[in-house]
Amino acid sequence: MIMTTHPSPRRLQLARRARGTGEWRVTIHDAADPVGREALARLLADPQIVVCDEIDAQLQALVVAQNPGIEADGGTAAIRRLSRRKVGDRPRSEVGRWVHYPWLRTVVHVLDPGDLRALRTDRNAYKITPEEQRLLASATIAVCGLSVGQATAVTLALEGVGGHFRLADFDELCVSNLNRLRAGVHQLGLNKAIITARALLEIDPYLDIAVEPAGVTADRVDAFLVEGGPADLLVEECDSLDIKLLLRERARAHRIPVVMETSDRGMLDVERYDLEPDRPILHGLVGSLSASDLGGLSRRDKVQHVLRILEPTQISDRFAATLPEIDRTVHTWPQLGSGVTLGAAVITDTARRILLDTLSTSGRFRIDLDRLVSPGSATLARARSAPVVAAPPPARSVAPPQRARLGDIEEVVAAAISAPSGGNCQPWLFRPVDGALECTLDRARSATLLDADGVAGLLACGAAGEAARLSAQALGFDAHLEVCPEGPMGPAWRLSLRPDPSAVVDNLVEQLPRRVTNRRLGPRAALPATVVPAMRTAVAAHGARLEVHDDSAALDTLGEIIGATDRVRFLSPALHGEMMSELRWNAPQASDGIDVATLELDSSDRAGLELLSQPRVVRFLDRHELGDALADGARKTVAAASAVALISVPATGPHAAVTGGRAVMAAWLEATRHGVALQPLSALPYLLARVEQRDGQGLREPDIRRLASLREPYRHLFPADGPRTELLLFRLAIVGAPTARSSRRPVDAVLMS
Repeated sequence: MIMTTHPSPRRLQLARRARGTGEWRVTIHDAADPVGREALARLLADPQIVVCDEIDAQLQALVVAQNPGIEADGGTAAIRRLSRRKVGDRPRSEVGRWVHYPWLRTVVHVLDPGDLRALRTDRNAYKITPEEQRLLASATIAVCGLSVGQATAVTLALEGVGGHFRLADFDELCVSNLNRLRAGVHQLGLNKAIITARALLEIDPYLDIAVEPAGVTADRVDAFLVEGGPADLLVEECDSLDIKLLLRERARAHRIPVVMETSDRGMLDVERYDLEPDRPILHGLVGSLSASDLGGLSRRDKVQHVLRILEPTQISDRFAATLPEIDRTVHTWPQLGSGVTLGAAVITDTARRILLDTLSTSGRFRIDLDRLVSPGSATLARARSAPVVAAPPPARSVAPPQRARLGDIEEVVAAAISAPSGGNCQPWLFRPVDGALECTLDRARSATLLDADGVAGLLACGAAGEAARLSAQALGFDAHLEVCPEGPMGPAWRLSLRPDPSAVVDNLVEQLPRRVTNRRLGPRAALPATVVPAMRTAVAAHGARLEVHDDSAALDTLGEIIGATDRVRFLSPALHGEMMSELRWNAPQASDGIDVATLELDSSDRAGLELLSQPRVVRFLDRHELGDALADGARKTVAAASAVALISVPATGPHAAVTGGRAVMAAWLEATRHGVALQPLSALPYLLARVEQRDGQGLREPDIRRLASLREPYRHLFPADGPRTELLLFRLAIVGAPTARSSRRPVDAVLMS
């Protein structure tokens, strides 16, 4: 049985006094001095004070340290004789000093400063020589950020690296810090700088310590670094990105070296501003960014810069996979006690070598235990500097494709290849045949899990056919387009190119250069009253059907459904691989695929996509059933939609897919004519087709289950009433012009002789 009693008011008062309100300084009394002796007597008269007096043991240990081999030569008697000789005629109480720790209600009898430090660092010899220890004892080390920094400061003090410490942190200890901070529940609510100062003084009461409990601020940064003399080293471990940069800017100005450890894969940064005063901040990873640039940015806006510093391809799987979960399933990024402890050891070793002038290099290094301590890795790998991540390319302005007058057939083909295709794969080949132009599906370019039966590829060919027809008609040809029934192996269509002076030009041809996928976001706005009827008429001319949802409830549901589909695409290894293979990060060198600039991502979202492009990250999310943030892009896209619509044809097979492609192109051009942006969102209907018609062939069971759960809410909005082919699910929106458009393969790459 556990008995509990309520503490008395007197006991609570004593407890509060013992804990203090932030006291961290010690009082040192010399009993050989009358003033010190009197103060000590008053202190020891307090019955609440605990006295720790082990001075005899300390003296004997000092004798052993100063006389190696004495234990073997003279034994205990010799040790005691020499220790008594050290005391001489002095009263025992006047040997050394008496240190009062007010937060512990304890007075400790310790050796004099020189003797205590010599004994405390005795086991350092000769990894650190006596002369080196004297040099290290004179060093001033500034530590900002006292999570990793607290462990580092303690380790520095343990090793005798530094005799003067400046400690800065505005934060207070909370329970969630106790997975990595050397502190206890009795210190909850105390400032971390004060906790650290206490820990250092409990190791060595003679250390010279200054505390900045408000942290480093712009008006105090120079004082923190140079007041009382420039710091010899800055250990930077704060969370605030603007303070990280500010500290480095000022450390560089004062030529103070900086070290930082990030608690992920043992990443250590060394910046020798004392030797390289013009060295770029953080190895140039932040470009020209300065602390002043970050003043008005939100935490989300700073993510892009943090990821550039961390290098998304270099961080650990688990750390990377955690970042999309912040503010969802976790509060902030992870740190482990083992990682913090390793970081403290790495920084201490590096700091010692910098201070002793045995390490003169700058750079990034990794002490990655997952790699160093792993099967088949019995020897240490040499740490190497990581490559610098290039800054994202600037957004490019949109310009309509140039219409090169290369001849009638070439011009018709140039119009045809302006058509949309899944992932901008451009799955078509063209061949002039007896006064006509034929288009064949290039199945190798469109064979994906999203395209179960070649529907998407044939749709793209059909859209190209409608664009070719409009162009040929404008050039004075009869432009009769025949959809061929042979299927994927034969021509998708054949376009007559016989001259026809009476050909009537469809003015939709004027929209071909303007048609583009537009993923820009903006506030939801009502569509012009004429656009949906015009699009319905356009698709009906090809036997297709347009279904439109523009009410908020339906759009909210679609945002969740489409977002859940995106989550499946990210988490499925096969679908993720196909999706990432479509992206073109360096668009000027690409002629197909999706230019990342067209995704209309802000810099934070782009950095997040770079992170999620790595299979190891999404594998971790999938394994642990995380990744709700993977649906955010679709949620935001639909939230900015005026409507979401579906084009379908009441038939199946190759003929239906090509004809439906013509309907898609006609509808898209009508939307363009009315100034309405269109963005495909077709992954769900294509994946449902694979699940329903092919039993999910090529997908994992978890993918199939996740997709199957979306079938009912999707069918509630878009019922499947009989055989039909769903061609394009898309959003319509009222937004500005897109930032960029994806490239096209040249005509000579798709026009066969």
